[in-house]
Amino acid sequence: MNRERHKRCSRQLPTRLLALLVILSCFASCAAHKDRYTISTARSFVPLGDPFGFEKGGHFELKVFYYERKQKTKGTEHVKMEGGFVLQRFQNEAEFTKFRENVQNNHSICVFDYDTSDDPFDGMSGDFGDGGEIESAEGGILLSLESGTKEISYTFRAGEEGLYFLMYQVCPYQPITLSRFELEFHWYNFDRYGKRSYLPVGEMDLPFICLFFSICYLVYFLAWAVNIAKIQRSGKGIFTRGSDGSGRPVVFAIHQLMSFLIFLKCLSIFAESIRYHFLKENGHADIWSFFFYAINFVKGIFLFTVILLIGSGWSFVKPFLSPKETKIICVVLVLQVMNSISLAVLSREINGEQGYSKWTAIMHLVDIICCCVVLLPIVWQVNALEQTVNPDGEGYDEDRESELESGSRGQIISKLKLFRSFYLLVVAYIYSTRILIYMFGSMLDYRHTWVRHVVVEIVTLMFYVIVGSMFRPMPHNPYLSVSDTDDTEGDRELVISKV
Repeated sequence: MNRERHKRCSRQLPTRLLALLVILSCFASCAAHKDRYTISTARSFVPLGDPFGFEKGGHFELKVFYYERKQKTKGTEHVKMEGGFVLQRFQNEAEFTKFRENVQNNHSICVFDYDTSDDPFDGMSGDFGDGGEIESAEGGILLSLESGTKEISYTFRAGEEGLYFLMYQVCPYQPITLSRFELEFHWYNFDRYGKRSYLPVGEMDLPFICLFFSICYLVYFLAWAVNIAKIQRSGKGIFTRGSDGSGRPVVFAIHQLMSFLIFLKCLSIFAESIRYHFLKENGHADIWSFFFYAINFVKGIFLFTVILLIGSGWSFVKPFLSPKETKIICVVLVLQVMNSISLAVLSREINGEQGYSKWTAIMHLVDIICCCVVLLPIVWQVNALEQTVNPDGEGYDEDRESELESGSRGQIISKLKLFRSFYLLVVAYIYSTRILIYMFGSMLDYRHTWVRHVVVEIVTLMFYVIVGSMFRPMPHNPYLSVSDTDDTEGDRELVISKV
């Protein structure tokens, strides 16, 4: 009965995934491009949008529509305040993060001089309230207003290049102040060929970088697919070592899933390359954003599913999944759907909008939970192998490794070492691409923000190659076999078999 139910669920799963794919893809397509953003906040200091690296000749335009500010006095004396939109230069994201924390913790700090009508920054002059000409952007660019609609524009000159952050602040600080406005900003640079580019200086080469990595994944996919095809046709793959009499390599269902995962990764980063190209040329890429979000959604589900299946030993260790493992896969699928929804929502929001902080927190939380959940089957598999090696509960002793390997349990010891290595590899991949890369990227200057993307793709490509090497089709498949009997509590008993 359990097996029939699992088969029925497995037949329904592709249909459900297809429906989710269509829904999320349409949502991502609708959310791909947005020119005007509505901000409604009670905070006195709000970072707006993403940082942008300007080069010499770069241009910035800011338009604020229907600005209004309300102070809820509650019997206290009305205080004269001023709202200011400031575009200020920082060395990197880490410096801005430190600055933002100082402003948020010390309400006496104001990023502009609200007591004067001109010269609000040292080294700057001009009628900023009316959006007039600006002589210098050394200290920042300010647009201050009391109400209504105003705009400002500026073209950066030599010596003013850098990473700029847009901020909004009300000075002096009042605990109960509501600000509401609509915001529209445009910025662009010029590339080495003199063409207008809507990408920051440090991201202008991302279309070519993503295209290069898509070619790398394509080569890897072709090598992997040809190897499997040769094994199925002639019994010997291109990575099979010389004839040592060990037998014919065995191709399992998990190897076919790994092939599809590599193909999805290649397709995803290729779509990202074209998406960045149109973002650079036009400032938006509606159609290719649709393809990118759709493919990235399927790729994310397949990545975590393949890691779960490999970690549980499905296909090449046992022909079925236990109920616990099936539930974990379902949980991961749901979490990936939530993560994709968060990503689609964030694609149409900017930092500062009401829903941005919530959806960012949801996306990071779901991603962390996903990463923790995929480790569970690997830990269970390692524990099962350790109990098989030492059923008396003493655990695996590396000092007895040579003694055990010379006996009948030597093949199980090799599998134990394999799954332990896989566990460490997955932990290293998750830690480097989820935590370390953000710390590393925050220290990059405005010209080298592309390095963060390159590091992530190099680490990901290494992860795919190493996992493929560890679990490639092997001769005579010296793995554990598992009993095919059902258990009332959903657990299976490991049975040791000599090969």
